[in-house]
Amino acid sequence: MNPLVSVGIPSYNHAPYLAEAIESVLGQTLPDVELLIADDGSVDGSLDIAERYARAHPDRVTVLTHPGHANMGLGPTANLYRPRMRGRFICGLASDDVLYPETFEREVEYLEARPRVGFVYGHVHHIDRTGRRIASHRIGADVTAGGRAVERLVQGNRIMSMTAMHRRECIEKAGPEDEQLVYSDWEFHTRAAAHWDVGFIPRALAMQRVHDTNMSVSVPRETNLERHLEVTAALRERALSIGGRLADDRVRAVLELQMGFLGFAAGNVAGAAADIEAAFERDPSLFADAPWFLDWIWNRLVDELLPRSGAYFTEWLVPQLRPLAEPPLVEALDRELPAAAAAERAIRLARAGRLTRAPRAVLSALGRRPRRVADRRLAALLMGSIGGGAAVRGFLQTRHLLRPNR
Repeated sequence: MNPLVSVGIPSYNHAPYLAEAIESVLGQTLPDVELLIADDGSVDGSLDIAERYARAHPDRVTVLTHPGHANMGLGPTANLYRPRMRGRFICGLASDDVLYPETFEREVEYLEARPRVGFVYGHVHHIDRTGRRIASHRIGADVTAGGRAVERLVQGNRIMSMTAMHRRECIEKAGPEDEQLVYSDWEFHTRAAAHWDVGFIPRALAMQRVHDTNMSVSVPRETNLERHLEVTAALRERALSIGGRLADDRVRAVLELQMGFLGFAAGNVAGAAADIEAAFERDPSLFADAPWFLDWIWNRLVDELLPRSGAYFTEWLVPQLRPLAEPPLVEALDRELPAAAAAERAIRLARAGRLTRAPRAVLSALGRRPRRVADRRLAALLMGSIGGGAAVRGFLQTRHLLRPNR
């Protein structure tokens, strides 16, 4: 009889953490689970650990390797175990992360009650090498509001992959992960969301470990920017062939807009301007939606992809938009851009270690647009950069921004 849930762990040189990841799968309150561990050429004893669990639980744990015990990368390793999975619901877990015990039970219950949802995910907590919680707040964002998950996903990866549970049919429709992309999970989830609804459980379902060899945590800006460009360019190129919601004019316009932002961040100003214009040609109504557009600008400032010196994005963007935008957007830009410009200046000063000037800049930004205080990413970015300036901390705490989440 096939298991209800299949879990794949791509394992590469995480011997100090692998046993804890495996135990978190085998210890789920939902017992009908199989585990497939695909070792990606580990040289630190990870394969021995995996095989020890396979011998102890032959009916539940299977170990796979590449031919010749080769190191092939994350995409090929995920695709190694995926065809072998037998469950109705399918999950993946990094070999250094840990699930909470009731995660699968909650997710199966959610999917069983919502047949149109292709996959469901939730928040994570960050932990250090020893398993200690690093911060009290939860990581991750809900992309599902208003049925606009694809539109939000093409702007950035908000799916915490170690928490995602998929229907088998969703996996089969989306197809395999792109082995050429480092952030293949982001591109995969966007393709899946093009044809299925996305579900969200507003609680922490897993613990993501933060350490020196993470694939997506503490990555240098230049590397992160390159990977964002790869995924966004791939989605733009394939949008029509993937179809579904990715073929909508609005989503394709947002992809052009994102390429403009990423091009500016990479220093390709001429190409960035052409992409902004292409977004307008794809869907002119995008530039009449002032609230959406202003939120888009703000979100790009806290994506941590902009350079630390040179021209400011907010100052560059306005001349690009004025010939294209409808009057309501131009008027909204005139009102809102001073706050966004102050936020961009605060972020740049904080990253440069300008501890006396950064707090004044962020207070200026939030004073001009107090509703932006609800964005926890700005608080986390600034507090992490400036080490907790007293003025900023006091202001943010009075707005409940730095108080813990459960």
